[in-house]
Amino acid sequence: EVFPTLAEGFQTGGSFTSNDAGLVIDDESGIIDVVNSQVGSYEITYTLASFDCTTGGTYTETVVISEPATPVTEFTYTDACIFSENPLPVLAEGFTEGGVFSSNELTVDAQTGEVSLENVAPGIYNVEYTVNANSTDCIAEGTYTAQIVVTDLIAPQIAFEYESPYCADNGIIS
Repeated sequence: EVFPTLAEGFQTGGSFTSNDAGLVIDDESGIIDVVNSQVGSYEITYTLASFDCTTGGTYTETVVISEPATPVTEFTYTDACIFSENPLPVLAEGFTEGGVFSSNELTVDAQTGEVSLENVAPGIYNVEYTVNANSTDCIAEGTYTAQIVVTDLIAPQIAFEYESPYCADNGIIS
């Protein structure tokens, strides 16, 4: 609901009207039902009839109802291995800030999306980012879930040997 901001000393008793059926407005209070109104620009007129020693009149104001913007919530993680630095999400272009990162399986910083790898077993984990609807900024709700793959440390085979000793002429001494 959107309430009109009434001028100081506003005279009640008149009626709010709009000649467009797409706008749902209470004729007595001027409260607009934005949920059931259609997107568009509307002229709203307040009409006050003359009474006693008060002159009547009309006043018209324009109101715009906009479609909520769809937030950009997509992000990814690069694969990580146990004991590496805590990974941060790679955010999509135009990413909508102000949401919350969360996971049922990992410890995730709610604001930055940084994943703590402390005491994490190898596996595939989900991290969710949620932006709540915000009527002030006209943003719709949005959610996105990304996966992060955590792998175990790989112990590479690094052993080697020489058939030693060698002669200066590269021949093997028996």
